[in-house]
Amino acid sequence: RLAADHANARALAEGLAAIAGIDVDIACVQTNIVRFRVTAMAAGTFADRCFDAGLHMVPSGADQVRAVLHLGVSDAEVGEALSIIETVIAARAA
Repeated sequence: RLAADHANARALAEGLAAIAGIDVDIACVQTNIVRFRVTAMAAGTFADRCFDAGLHMVPSGADQVRAVLHLGVSDAEVGEALSIIETVIAARAA
């Protein structure tokens, strides 16, 4: 099952790479942990807005965020997470 978590993390990282306002080094994603930089707003604000939409991630410093994929995260939920992130980034002025 851990291999599926790693694949989901990779899919999340690839999706994040396509979102303006997010910076992720896909080559660094080797496990079920995805670390990325938010350039569109403060990481704490980003994480709070994602949390309000049902997506739980941990800010780390001013612009870093950590996402951990685990047994309870399905392929479909990775897509939902990316949708939430896109919405949060698009609404950054709000």
